Amino acid sequence: MANSFNWSDLISRAGLSDPFAPDTSARNGRAALRKLVPVMETSPPDVAEVRDLVIPGPAGDIPARLYVPEASNAPAPLTVFFHGGGYVFGDLESHHRMAQRLAAQSECRLLAVDYRLAPECPFPAAYEDCLAAWTGPPERARMSWGLTRT
Repeated sequence: MANSFNWSDLISRAGLSDPFAPDTSARNGRAALRKLVPVMETSPPDVAEVRDLVIPGPAGDIPARLYVPEASNAPAPLTVFFHGGGYVFGDLESHHRMAQRLAAQSECRLLAVDYRLAPECPFPAAYEDCLAAWTGPPERARMSWGLTRT
């Protein structure tokens, strides 16, 4: 049986007009996404820890969030998660439940990265932040987060 998904109904339940209309600004689209997420997402499974962190980046500190699943023992491998949104939409909060679900179900520590967004920070800002998060926090930070380098 096909799952019936009605985009118009979802938008209406969140109390929004079309957040992706061509004349919607990035700011309004981001606000719409924050309103839609609670309507779309169910509660994620529990994890042992959720910790806000910062990673040194090319234009200053990059906010990040570490999710530690229940079954994780340090040191452990890490998944680096870059939220969707075309480098314009999304942040740690809009993708929090998804990141927590991925960490819990994969049983792998997950580092969600809150890279800079366009149009306020044009290309290659988001790419540079993602690269900085991927190539790695200093060894001391990785060790304090309970991570291995593989």
